[in-house]
Amino acid sequence: LVEHAVHFFDLFESWYGTGHPLAAATGTRPDGREDRVHAVVRHGDALVTQTHAFTQPKAADRQRWRLVHAFGEIAMEEWIPVRLRLSGWFDDEARAALDALLPRVAEGDARDAANYDAARPGVRYARWERHLADKETIYRAAVRDLVADLTRAIREPLHRPRIDAGNARRSLLLALDCRDLA
Repeated sequence: LVEHAVHFFDLFESWYGTGHPLAAATGTRPDGREDRVHAVVRHGDALVTQTHAFTQPKAADRQRWRLVHAFGEIAMEEWIPVRLRLSGWFDDEARAALDALLPRVAEGDARDAANYDAARPGVRYARWERHLADKETIYRAAVRDLVADLTRAIREPLHRPRIDAGNARRSLLLALDCRDLA
């Protein structure tokens, strides 16, 4: 859990708040190598479940992220996300704002939302998809932004970097707590 989940604890803390472990499990190969980990962590009001497994050949390996909310979900592909899918029930204003950012690929009507207590005028189901970029381009930009943020913190002592040693420490301690639960 320390090796596989710690980076995601960083990310989820930045989105949802400090994490508190609820459950964890690991799986090992016959030779003792740990190749499957699972953790359930409460980050603020969000319940986050993550599973990492290294049991498939590289050609079959895949990563999927799903952020499920009351009226929709965000799905991403790959460890460094290269494709984004957003779907859910939105009013006219929200759909227009999302249309400015992403190409829409599907739309329904208020009847689609009846089971979600969202059926009201102007609320309709919609789905957007976007290929973000290739993995190397995204990774390069992330590293460049991180170095620029840290450099700014060195030059400007009052600047607080987005990721700091405190965040790294909290994520490591959370991973260790999950490992102890497993």
